[in-house]
Amino acid sequence: MKVPNIHHSEPRTGSTSSRSGKWRGALGALAATSLLLVACGGETSGENPEIELSVAIFTPENDMFSENFRQWSEAVEEATEGRVTFEPHYAGSLVPQSGAYEAVEDGTADVVLVAAHALSNRFPEVAFLEGIGAFPPHVFDDYEPFYDEATEAFESVFADVELLTWGPSSQDWVFAHRTHHLVQPDDFSGQLVRTTGPVQGDQLTALGASPTTIDPADLYVSLQTGQVDGSITTPPLLVSLNVLEVAPYVTHVNAGANPIFWLANSDSWDQISQEDQEAAAEALREVGISTPEMFSELEQEAWEAIENDPGADVLTLDEEQMELLLTEIVPVVENEADNAAERSEAGAELAEIFSGESE
Repeated sequence: MKVPNIHHSEPRTGSTSSRSGKWRGALGALAATSLLLVACGGETSGENPEIELSVAIFTPENDMFSENFRQWSEAVEEATEGRVTFEPHYAGSLVPQSGAYEAVEDGTADVVLVAAHALSNRFPEVAFLEGIGAFPPHVFDDYEPFYDEATEAFESVFADVELLTWGPSSQDWVFAHRTHHLVQPDDFSGQLVRTTGPVQGDQLTALGASPTTIDPADLYVSLQTGQVDGSITTPPLLVSLNVLEVAPYVTHVNAGANPIFWLANSDSWDQISQEDQEAAAEALREVGISTPEMFSELEQEAWEAIENDPGADVLTLDEEQMELLLTEIVPVVENEADNAAERSEAGAELAEIFSGESE
């Protein structure tokens, strides 16, 4: 698989109020759909039982992934007329992300948020998506058919649980460091850098760093105590976890990686009536299609907070610096994508979809 080049773009500017905010229209459309179902004589609440599902979220309440939860959960509650509700447990308080899939599989949690990096060992078909540069920008040109096609492939991979919705994570990954910017491969040499998972770990190794996997909930203390020198992370997590207090040197990589998935325990989801499952599925699809725009707006807000932080020192890689970095790390993604294609039909399909080779 050939991963498309990631092109440098200028630092983000402008107010979030100038953005179209189409994702905010999803709830309004879903509300209209719910009213139509009622007018057409849908089943009564007696035939559609009420159910509350626990949700394990590894990010703090003020992070963009947590906002994504509130968006889709409100949409489902609206679509099911309040019969399906959700109880969130933020910041890994129910289960850590490293055990999220096992927790949703055995029912410890009804729903979990889990990123590709935490699934790499269990599902090698999605391992390549963890890597920086794996989520190419061309997919956003016509996102709806891309979302539907990828969703079908992901459902084949996660066959033992219910895939509710998913999103592209960040398109603005960064390196945060305690003492200096990480730009050239020499800057990484000998540095202990926190990574999200094994594929990003291989990318850091290619740059000369020593990777270590640390849960987001432990990132601040790990940087504060010097357990690690730096971290791969995202702008919203820099803000929500107060990382700038302990790692103020931020290198803006401007490349996408590591999609997130909202997965439900099959037995828990089957407690919901068929009618409400269908209504929820439509609501979740609408939110999934609008998620990239939502994340873009929230990332813009995070960048504004970072730029207004007097202690932050931000460096955006120029085109030449970005090319040097990608030369070292993209082959890791390409190799993992080739491996995914060899492992299963779903892996081959995902490799084609994300490379732009799918029909």
